[in-house]
Amino acid sequence: MSFRKLAASLSSLLGICAALISWTAGAAERPNVIVVVADDLGWADVSFHGEQIKTPNIDRLVSEGAELARFYVCPVCSPTRAGLMTGRYPIRYGLMRAVIPPWRKGGLDLSEATLPQVLAKAGYRHRGIFGKWHLGHSDIRYHPLRRGFTEFIGHYNGAIDYFTHEREGELDWHRDYESNHDEGYTTDLIADAAVAFIHQHAKGGSPFLCYVPFNAPHSPLQAKGGDLSEYGHLANAEPQFGTGTKDPALFGLRGRGKSKRQTLAAMISSMDQGIGRILDTLETHGIDDNTLVWFFADNGGVAPGDNRPLRGAKGTVFEGGIRVAASVRWPKRIPAGRRIDVPLAYIDVLPTLMRIAEIDSHGGKPLDGADALDVLTGDRKTLPRDLFSYIGQSGEADEKIALIEPGWKLVVNGANITDDSIAQTEREILLYRIDSDPYETVNVADQQPRVVQRMWDKLREFRALQPAEAVPPYRSRENRFTPLPNWEMPGHGKGPG
Repeated sequence: MSFRKLAASLSSLLGICAALISWTAGAAERPNVIVVVADDLGWADVSFHGEQIKTPNIDRLVSEGAELARFYVCPVCSPTRAGLMTGRYPIRYGLMRAVIPPWRKGGLDLSEATLPQVLAKAGYRHRGIFGKWHLGHSDIRYHPLRRGFTEFIGHYNGAIDYFTHEREGELDWHRDYESNHDEGYTTDLIADAAVAFIHQHAKGGSPFLCYVPFNAPHSPLQAKGGDLSEYGHLANAEPQFGTGTKDPALFGLRGRGKSKRQTLAAMISSMDQGIGRILDTLETHGIDDNTLVWFFADNGGVAPGDNRPLRGAKGTVFEGGIRVAASVRWPKRIPAGRRIDVPLAYIDVLPTLMRIAEIDSHGGKPLDGADALDVLTGDRKTLPRDLFSYIGQSGEADEKIALIEPGWKLVVNGANITDDSIAQTEREILLYRIDSDPYETVNVADQQPRVVQRMWDKLREFRALQPAEAVPPYRSRENRFTPLPNWEMPGHGKGPG
């Protein structure tokens, strides 16, 4: 090789090395990202909104970051998780009508780009999920490790037993692709896994993504004895556990207090302790200032959860079903102690993190969410846009759909809004000045027919996005269902294809 060619080769090599060093340095400056999702947490079930349950570590996220006072999600869990992963309304790919129950095939559309896949492009080499997946278990292609995560400890389904980790009589607890027989209370195991992940990757030279979807405080209502004793004063609260209950989510289970409220409070307290351990681990490694922690619930609470003073609960599109306790903490960029009243949503997480990670294009389908970074930092005071919500778990004869515009909220309960064979008057139509009536107390639909019609037309257009092959209503079953042993996903062992 001539000297000129050798010099050119060395120059090219040095250029590549310089680019790699620059890329690595840029990745290292990007924040670590932790997304914590609570399951069925009521609005007043945190102590920065209520008084009965003490959540000092969740409160710490608020005091050291910003409370997202109008943060919206879906009425039930799988849709919220799908929108979080994609930044798109899950109705577009048929995953907004209902959750994915154990007997359901399908999952998060394989053609959708996901949050961990997108962050991988910005140098987030380690991307862990610890907790509840709930986005498909009928084929290995829906596994978290096939959707962009690099580590997984947790469960595929919702509503697993907190002590045995079983659903439908089979162990639903896994480490990556394999069954995991670790013993312990699931909330503790989820926190253990997240803390271990942070310990391992805190000084890894690249930022990490840590997704922590707790199953608490979703049923079955089960708590540890020590946490129950802290809420002995709620032992006589309503509702009580019936001694002869046949509810499969409650019957024959250990870890129950004397009342459902006592048990729920203990479960939430345990989750709060886990969040505290995560925050303490960040501080131990000196990375808390440049770690963004985004916390929210996947939907509103359900009894014995408490959504007051909001109206409604899980499974509705009233504020109590879709407006949830939420906060973001990032000491390096987000001023502490702020309350943000700008409406934000689960679909905003991905585009906001893309901005933070300096990703111009995620390579997927058009996003519905908005980049909310300037709102979080206080550089922007408004983010005007429409926000839609929808659920049809009971079937097309009993759907719930809503639109929030700046100032207005329209709620329609009843048959599929696109079904022209049913008169508009046969449905419940509720219009609220949501900016001045956040508790949805005064229906002004009769006084504002033009506003109703404008918003009605938008809702019809949104509902029409649902594809024919969308997830069916929750209770529909085509045949008897028996899970595979240990909830092994079909196709396991076939490689990463």
